[in-house]
Amino acid sequence: MDFFTQQEKARKKTGLLVFYFMCAVLIIILAIYAVIDIVLLSNHTIHDPLQPLIMLAVAAGTILVVGGGSFFKINQLRQGGSAVAEMLGAVLVSPDTKDLKEKQLLNVVEEMAIASGTGMPEVYVLEEDGINAFAAGWKSTDAAVCITRGCLKALSRDELQGVVAHEFSHLLNGDMRLNIRLMGFIFGILVIGQLGYWVLRGSSGSGRSRSKDKGGGAAILVIALALFAIGYIGVFFGNLIKAAVSRTREYLADSSAVQFTRNPLGISGALRKIGALSEGSRIGHHNAGQASHMYFANGLSGFWSNIFATHPPLEKRIKSIDPSFNGDFSSINILAPRAAASQPVSSAPPRPQSGAPGFSAEPLSFNAGMMLTSVGSVTAQHVAYSSKLIRSIPDRVSTAILDKNGAQAVLFGLLLSQDAGIRDKQIAAIDASSPPIGRRIAELAPCFKEVERQAYTILSSLSVNSLRTLNEAEFSFFIATLKSLIEADGIVDLFEFMVLRMVRTRLEARFSKNNTPGRTITNIDTVLALDCAGVFSALSWESAGAFPVAAESNFKCAAALFPNTRLEFLPREQCTMALLDASLDRMNRLSPPLKKQVLAACVAIAETDGVITLSEAEFLRAVSDSLSCPMPPLIIPSS
Repeated sequence: MDFFTQQEKARKKTGLLVFYFMCAVLIIILAIYAVIDIVLLSNHTIHDPLQPLIMLAVAAGTILVVGGGSFFKINQLRQGGSAVAEMLGAVLVSPDTKDLKEKQLLNVVEEMAIASGTGMPEVYVLEEDGINAFAAGWKSTDAAVCITRGCLKALSRDELQGVVAHEFSHLLNGDMRLNIRLMGFIFGILVIGQLGYWVLRGSSGSGRSRSKDKGGGAAILVIALALFAIGYIGVFFGNLIKAAVSRTREYLADSSAVQFTRNPLGISGALRKIGALSEGSRIGHHNAGQASHMYFANGLSGFWSNIFATHPPLEKRIKSIDPSFNGDFSSINILAPRAAASQPVSSAPPRPQSGAPGFSAEPLSFNAGMMLTSVGSVTAQHVAYSSKLIRSIPDRVSTAILDKNGAQAVLFGLLLSQDAGIRDKQIAAIDASSPPIGRRIAELAPCFKEVERQAYTILSSLSVNSLRTLNEAEFSFFIATLKSLIEADGIVDLFEFMVLRMVRTRLEARFSKNNTPGRTITNIDTVLALDCAGVFSALSWESAGAFPVAAESNFKCAAALFPNTRLEFLPREQCTMALLDASLDRMNRLSPPLKKQVLAACVAIAETDGVITLSEAEFLRAVSDSLSCPMPPLIIPSS
């Protein structure tokens, strides 16, 4: 499964979605025009059935209502996954929750996020007895994963991991953005039926007082009934579009979940329990129908959900994973195994002792093909490796990052200079502006020595995840302090750059008034050529060290992948953090094939000497993350 291909397919499916949407609107326009035409002809108001002006008015009014409804819904969901989850009544899970099952859920989602190279999505629990889940959002930085209470009660950790892996597949394959747009388009179509319902209620309520005006009242009543009936055309097309867009994606997500976990019994076990549970996967919230195409399994019941099912039958999904399944759900135990009261719910292996071996400080040896194919493609090895890195973090540090002050202290602590004089000035500045955070840094200082350098990236990611509760003023203080620490020694190394990009990519969008993605760029123009040249030059200098000839040679390796674009090598002093920041922001709008080309060029630079160092790897992950192309941890191959 190629990440960039799947992203491009999802992007092109938006065009298919727009086509279906336009077809539905056209049929609704014709239906409304036909009803109005018949009413006017029967009242002898007109004599010719062909009325261009009426057709134009109906078309303009319908487009205005449907378009306005779609715009309203998409704008309502501009904050991403959290807006969808809260629309369904789900509750955000706190990082310091005391509920053991919720802790287990956070642990599973955290492992999957680190393994996939994405930011930690917000985690919600929906108080429904059925076994179901969904992932929603415009992109990974505003994503939310929502799990029903029935999932937590009935599923083992392996089964829960299979469900979460399935949802992460939707996140990585670009399905979330498509699904949230689908919600907006379908809402607009259904507004016509709601409009008919409101007119019908209004006309019936005032019908007696206008009994003398029977002709006009009857016409309004007929048109209201017709609009209400035409609303079912919207229901028909809405369900048709949902089924057409989502059904094939479920098989892909199931197979991806098996790839991610290397445990087909996990997701197949969850599907079996849905078949055995009396509540199945039903979601009873009154808004459940709007998000039916997002669910892990069919969340609705009734005529429309059966005729236009958004999900393949359970038996077919299970057999695609386990061909030996005979279709019998009666013998399945739907109760998750209980954990002993003295033991944690997590089935993860125990945390290694501080200083235990397992992470090499040697350079990482990779090839370009391996790194590019790893983008957006999680394996069980990535999950296990990420879990191992997470458990290598000292307990005090792991506990500290659960709250926003502790998370800031950890990030600031990782960025303190190795020079004692500069470090003392940095700590003094933090103490002066925020004494509580300064004290936390002093308390945690001994623990930072126990953190393996290989775990810095993951620890930074976990810390950033905990900073989503910052308000705007707190974020302003945090980002200003972060930049002052990075610039304190006059040098910005690649780890510092990676941290800054991670913070900007994953947190700054939360304070933006409009979080919906912009227009995709499919060609590299003059401005983007300068952006690419800046990124490639910066990495070329880092890879070559103090050798200008080697740096320019490295740059030429990248430029060769863009034969139709003029790229000029930049001197080291021009490769500033501000230049890279602005360039990567613009490059994030590139189409998936162009993003793949950019990353291939970066990898070509990094591997010119046959070795990818840790700093180069961090730069690659920073670029990948900035382009919304999640790169899993770079696993050190066993010799």
